[in-house]
Amino acid sequence: MRRDTDQQTTRGSHFAEAVTALLAAQDQLGDEALALLAAEKEDTPQGRRARKARAALREAAGMLLTAVQTLATAHGSVALGIDGAVSHTTDGTPVTLLPMLSTQQTLLLDAWELVQDTVDHLDTKAFPAAMKNPSPAREPARTSGALLRLRDGVLAIGRELDERGLGEVDHVRSQMTRAAAVTVPR
Repeated sequence: MRRDTDQQTTRGSHFAEAVTALLAAQDQLGDEALALLAAEKEDTPQGRRARKARAALREAAGMLLTAVQTLATAHGSVALGIDGAVSHTTDGTPVTLLPMLSTQQTLLLDAWELVQDTVDHLDTKAFPAAMKNPSPAREPARTSGALLRLRDGVLAIGRELDERGLGEVDHVRSQMTRAAAVTVPR
């Protein structure tokens, strides 16, 4: 695979912003999971809800870390000059019959979808179960903090997509509007 040294450089200012926000959300999800751990040890309805909530938080955290890794790959592929690289014959002709590396644009859209899936997962599975858990160790501020950091990550990725001319894609625009209007549960 050849490196394309004429590749467009990473616009990137929003990559660091998105990764920072997503990792801050990850930290707050970790705090929430620890708070649920004590309650889940009990064999009570609250303990079962706490186990369910923590399992959902674990899934969401996995999706979030995959989104961060995808953003890092997208940023790094351009820095290394291998964005969308394909195999070439000895005379330089591209061989598209073989697999090629994803483009930064594709990876950025993949990260966008992963973050949206994380938000939906938290909204439908993790937080409803956690909210029913009356554990004194739980703090609603952590939940709202995680949502706010996710919102910041969504908006940063959205700004990067917008700069690339992909912000007018209907689902991107609607999700940015939805993220900007996020309200936090109490």
